[in-house]
Amino acid sequence: MIIFVSVLTGVTVFTLLYILARKVRNQEQYQTKVRLQNLSIPLSLRIATPEERKAAAVMSKRDWSSISFTERVITPIVTSIQNFFLRLTPRAIFKTIDRYIILAGKQEVWSRNKMIFIWGSIIFIFFLIGLAFFITASDLLLIQRIVMLLMLTAMGAVFPTTYIKSIIKQRQEKIASQLPPFLDLLSVSVQAGLSFDASVERILRRSTGALMDEFRQMQKDMRLGLSKKEALHDMARRCDVEEVYLFTTSIIQAERLGTSMSKTLVEQANNMRELRQQRVKAQALKAPIKILFPLVIFIFPTIFIIILLPPLINVLNNLNIVPNM
Repeated sequence: MIIFVSVLTGVTVFTLLYILARKVRNQEQYQTKVRLQNLSIPLSLRIATPEERKAAAVMSKRDWSSISFTERVITPIVTSIQNFFLRLTPRAIFKTIDRYIILAGKQEVWSRNKMIFIWGSIIFIFFLIGLAFFITASDLLLIQRIVMLLMLTAMGAVFPTTYIKSIIKQRQEKIASQLPPFLDLLSVSVQAGLSFDASVERILRRSTGALMDEFRQMQKDMRLGLSKKEALHDMARRCDVEEVYLFTTSIIQAERLGTSMSKTLVEQANNMRELRQQRVKAQALKAPIKILFPLVIFIFPTIFIIILLPPLINVLNNLNIVPNM
């Protein structure tokens, strides 16, 4: 164990020193490149505003002592590790990660690079735990230690995706539950004389939630120049919920065919409510099967002990197998 800790500490210190040296060298090369570019620009084109000259003077006087420890040490290390994980990650995974971020509704919070950095860090941590177990568990066979190392590394790879999928599932359930009341309010607003867009905007002023965020994004897309059809299709792909696909398809068909929007919305509200009731009934029918496992594992053994143990003790006492109690 002491040898493992010593080797791990040495490798960590060497890695940190290597990253810092490389960062300093890259910074010096960048500064030299900037100076050469400034020298190649004519003097007439290098005239700047007073604010720009003041900012340039501040940056020129800034040295390592004025930079915080986070900017000087932590940020370069994290950036280097992040770039290292990005180089190791297959390009095909980038689309999957982008898709997960969109489905989770975290476009403004998460990024692809941060996700890959966290994912790679978790895999590396689990690998170190497995490596420590591989070295310390000397009483096990070699194949058993190798299997444990591979299993822990696989757990580190699976854990982030499982967590993200759970977030996506919870968000999709919230969207599906918010859609029927939203359609009720929308149909009432349309029947009162408002247009579809005006009704959606009026509802969004007083409502919050995952579905409302997607409708707000849809309105932003339409303001940026997308047609209503494209904006609805994009919203359905971002939600990836069956009810939202049905809703967007019915709205697009109603506008294309010129049918009554209010009737379409009323029918969609009724259909969504029926779908939700069917899902609740399906979950209720699954309840007895789900209850069976805790009954067999936890409740039945306790009942058997309470009911059968006293008669069993009496029988054993009568047969003189156990002493009297």
